Amino acid sequence: MVKKLPGLGSHEEAALGELEHDLSDTRLALYALSGGQVHFSYARQGFQGSHLPPGFFVAARAVREAESPAPHPDLLEERLWLGGPAPESPPSPPRQAGFRRALRTSLAPKGLDLTRSPLARADLLQRALEALRDKEGLLGVSPTGLQLFRQCPFGFLLERLLGLQQREARPLAVEPMEFGSLMHRVLQVFHERVRRLEPQASLAPERRETYRRWLAGIVRGVFRAWPEPTPVAPAWRAARHLAEELCHRFLDRDLEELPGARVLATERFLRSPRPQAGIALRGVIDRVSEWGDGLLVTDYKKKGTPTQAQIFGERPASFQMPFYVALLRDAGQPVQSAAYYSLEEARYIWVTGGRRPMADGPAMETALGRLELAVAEMASKLRAGDFTAPRTCASCGQRGVCRARFLGEAHGRPLR
Repeated sequence: MVKKLPGLGSHEEAALGELEHDLSDTRLALYALSGGQVHFSYARQGFQGSHLPPGFFVAARAVREAESPAPHPDLLEERLWLGGPAPESPPSPPRQAGFRRALRTSLAPKGLDLTRSPLARADLLQRALEALRDKEGLLGVSPTGLQLFRQCPFGFLLERLLGLQQREARPLAVEPMEFGSLMHRVLQVFHERVRRLEPQASLAPERRETYRRWLAGIVRGVFRAWPEPTPVAPAWRAARHLAEELCHRFLDRDLEELPGARVLATERFLRSPRPQAGIALRGVIDRVSEWGDGLLVTDYKKKGTPTQAQIFGERPASFQMPFYVALLRDAGQPVQSAAYYSLEEARYIWVTGGRRPMADGPAMETALGRLELAVAEMASKLRAGDFTAPRTCASCGQRGVCRARFLGEAHGRPLR
């Protein structure tokens, strides 16, 4: 297969249409015209079932059955590395070097396997937990950290304590996470200007066009000052134009749905210590406003937002909003309303308070109780060094390291 535009994502290829040429038959025809003798083989059986030979060989009547079943080359190599005789064609030097490295690493007998048992060495545990400790010696827990720990404690260990991140090549298009960061910065600068220049720190409907000019200039400034912009200029410009459009829709929605809302803080950092558990809750809230009879907490999302069941169900998957409500309550500022704003959908999703909320006050109190239980469980496991991985992981950002599933299973059988 030859790609006209290598590097594009699958969704971009689908949008642009057919971008591949299959040159397999052309290449095989060149082999046939070379004057030499070339042999090809194919597998009769694969993981997906029976295989047929390529149509080029069928049309040329060049398919032959093997005279005698020969051992697979990989099987002969496996026997070699287990102490058996060398095959007639030994592995190439690069493969030999690869096997030697594998014998010292992935194929070596397991020592510490924290996916299955807690970290028993107190000295190693203390060194690992230092990445979370603040000046008071408490372990800092954020909403995303709590969510990651509940999804997979071992993933939390790798990412938050050991700082291991999967390396990714710079994209040709703006990645959703980077675009979300850009939009957060744009809206932060905009609301800081509103707080500084508007008499009541709130939006006035008659100044809509002024705000639109502000937003256009802020978008240009943020995109121009971004430290590592996407290397393809047209993609970067397209993302900038999209950001400006989403900001204008955001402005219209705010003027319509939050009349008189007074901006109190943007990107507000809060910390609430739990010394009895040895931890401190901490988080950064996108926007805190005074609206109606109390405080409104707003968190921006690019598109997807947690559902009612994920926040208020018996087994919640998202603690972000209860987390923010707890932080502000501990700071002496009880929250009346909380909402997500979906940038792409241009709408508010009300968690509590506001228009058609997911839940009322009592439901939020129940969610706050579940949050405290989850935090206490996390603190207990951190102190015990328990980072064991769940058996139900469906996706993972640490496939190159974790042996619990992605490197720990082969054809349905756990590797030991």
